[in-house]
Amino acid sequence: MLLRDDAGRPPHRRRRPWRDRAVYRRRVQRSRVHARARSRAARRRRDARRPRAHDRYRRPLSRPIPERPPPVQGNRRLNVRVTSLLEGARTATGHVVIVDVFRAFTTAAFCFAAGAREIVLVRDHEEALAMKREDPSVFLTGEIGGRPIPGFDAGNSPSVIEKLDLSRRRVVQRTSSGTQGVAAATKAAEILLGSLVIASATARYLAKADEVTVVAMGASAQESSEEDEVGAAFIAARLRGEPASAALELRATEWEDWFPRRDAELALEVDRFSFALPVRRENGLLIARPVTV
Repeated sequence: MLLRDDAGRPPHRRRRPWRDRAVYRRRVQRSRVHARARSRAARRRRDARRPRAHDRYRRPLSRPIPERPPPVQGNRRLNVRVTSLLEGARTATGHVVIVDVFRAFTTAAFCFAAGAREIVLVRDHEEALAMKREDPSVFLTGEIGGRPIPGFDAGNSPSVIEKLDLSRRRVVQRTSSGTQGVAAATKAAEILLGSLVIASATARYLAKADEVTVVAMGASAQESSEEDEVGAAFIAARLRGEPASAALELRATEWEDWFPRRDAELALEVDRFSFALPVRRENGLLIARPVTV
């Protein structure tokens, strides 16, 4: 192929077709060497060319070409921390998820599924009974040492709650672990109730949070329990966008009469509900209401 001004030139002086791309040598961009430079190496490479008018703007780069920057993921980094027991709840900061799988916050989720308007979380059962005396329409649920409390309408049992109609009723809940953790989390910017039945909804609610502490409350807030550790790890993995597993084997062969096996089966139904349960402080009370996410 001969170019327009190559006619009459000897073969070794003819220009090769001009290529669009610049020459890269070790990630440093250089302009092409032209014939006036009298570069024998350029002539041997057969890429010598005559200068053009626009060559005055073509300058070699003296710095390496930078790598492509990583994808921008926003200006925040989600900090997720997992703690446990009552002491973990006391020291928790940021957005705090109090996890009680067996059975407090599984029961709370089923209360809202049964139509409850709100749940007041209390530390002491006497406070709950006093609220019942002031307003007989209040529904009391909870336990002490796992057993139902005398004077309460129901124990801490989701299998009992799922059969009831609590439409527009206020529920007051007292438990030995979950509600104690909520009351102890005084350093939290916001508190959420956590269990496996609302795990992914809780993570979606916290999608824009900067700092999250997940607290596995354990048995009576004093001893670690497998179900709460699994629930806390599952929610933390959802927050980090990591693969998560909530596999938990029910190894018990004998169940106490106050803990129906059906309660455990319901508590392990992962993501049964699509609402989160944030807690607000109103008039000195800790009140949870559902938020669909």
